[in-house]
Amino acid sequence: MQNCSVISPIIQGLLIVLGLAGCQPKATHSHDHEDSHTAHDHPHGPSTEISFAITVWENGYEIFAEHVPVVVGRGTRFITHVSDIKTGEPRREGLIKYVAHHEESGATFEHPQSRPAREGIYLPRITFPTAGIWQVQIHIPTDGNTAKVNLPPITVFANRTAASQTAPPDEPEGISFLKEQQWKFPTRTAEIGRRRLTEQLRLPAHVNAKPGSIAEITTPVSGRYTPPDGKTFPMVGDSVQAGQVMGSIHPMFSDAGIKVIEMQANLVITQNSLNQANQRFERTRTLAKAKAKSPRELEQVEFELKAAQANYEAAQALSSAYLQGVSDTHTNIETSIQPVISLIAPISGVIVSQSEIATGEFLTANRSLFKIINADKVFLEASVPETSSSRLGRDPGAGYSLPGQPARFFSITGENNGRLVWSGIQVDPDTRSFPLIYEIFNGDHRLKIGQMITLFVETNHAENALAIPQSAIVEDEGQYAVFVQVSGETFQRRIVKLGIREEGWVQILSGVREGEHVTIDGAYAVRLASVSTSIPSHGHAH
Repeated sequence: MQNCSVISPIIQGLLIVLGLAGCQPKATHSHDHEDSHTAHDHPHGPSTEISFAITVWENGYEIFAEHVPVVVGRGTRFITHVSDIKTGEPRREGLIKYVAHHEESGATFEHPQSRPAREGIYLPRITFPTAGIWQVQIHIPTDGNTAKVNLPPITVFANRTAASQTAPPDEPEGISFLKEQQWKFPTRTAEIGRRRLTEQLRLPAHVNAKPGSIAEITTPVSGRYTPPDGKTFPMVGDSVQAGQVMGSIHPMFSDAGIKVIEMQANLVITQNSLNQANQRFERTRTLAKAKAKSPRELEQVEFELKAAQANYEAAQALSSAYLQGVSDTHTNIETSIQPVISLIAPISGVIVSQSEIATGEFLTANRSLFKIINADKVFLEASVPETSSSRLGRDPGAGYSLPGQPARFFSITGENNGRLVWSGIQVDPDTRSFPLIYEIFNGDHRLKIGQMITLFVETNHAENALAIPQSAIVEDEGQYAVFVQVSGETFQRRIVKLGIREEGWVQILSGVREGEHVTIDGAYAVRLASVSTSIPSHGHAH
């Protein structure tokens, strides 16, 4: 047992929340009721008489009941804890009814209990009229229906001598974590079963911006910068819309003749760039139709074509405005009109960087002012080893997990959330891998451009696997562990070997058995309970 002096302050604080902290000696498991009873009625009082514990999961409820050996004609207290399996919450109000049936005689009787003595805990005193084996059901009215939970057969002894001679039950070993402590969180468990899981490739991947979703606003000519009329400077973190004015440039023309030549030269340059961009686009589109170029490459050259077109049209407009201004002066070419050039956001998105500029500051041409990224949709790009090529289907589904959150699984292709964009048709000769690209909606900006993630890609292999929810897995001392509830207040830590993972589920190759109950919420609390030095083997009071 770990000494209290070596438990960290953080762990001690969490144990206090659980009601587990301290270095007192172990307490006995006593149930203090409103009225006084004999030792026969107290399975965890000072009496050395043996007691029985019952744990049943059925029809949406977990029943954990404790009682001493039952003697005919004597009232026996059944300390009954009632929990909702779905929520992990205790039953805080309402009737429950004990219905008993004698196997040999067929006699039956009912014992209703109108309400819990404390939340989640009922304390009926039940008297059995006949010795022998009794089948007991607990009826729990809920939302107009009645859930029925069958308890294991209960032996009723003819007298106290016979009861005292019964063999004590085997108590499961493990971590004691009382129902009241479980209800604080609450702690939930689920029955371990089998389900069809599809094997997935685990691949490192990058979050990248879609082609055309990154834009940079630069100064087309030298001049004074002013912010949008009546507004302040756009700032990092501001959302902008395509076509939004980001400011203006006021060119300073000192030599109209030279400026005309510069503008004509710029017009020729931008036209040549436009022609080249158009040629690249047509060539790439032809190759893409033949599956020799990826959709991503086609989108990239299409964006470059649009940028070249925009630059050419801007050069045309600037040249035309300036020539008109020079023409309007008639006699004095040196006093030409100064056209105002608006800086327009080409895409919608968020400003991720900006230049340090002041109102009226003179800026040189081609100065970068703002960078805008639209991350509402992003690409997830990974490289698949050529040795895994045959394992992928035609349109494999996929999901991902984030750094620091390996237990959380986010679907990519489910619920119209994303799609496969490109599965490469060429293996890189250096890496011996081919690209795999998914597009995913990212409206909440959970994924960050440039972020590393883990991609899980479905393969052709599936099997009926022993599986548990991913939330049940705890990384503990470099190993994967789960906490199995072996009785109402006892848990066991099991080291498990993991197999296939799929959308929040993981295959268990060893460590647990089908039909056992594993903790799916509150596993870390159970783990903390295992390090406390003051947890009683059975130590709560009712």
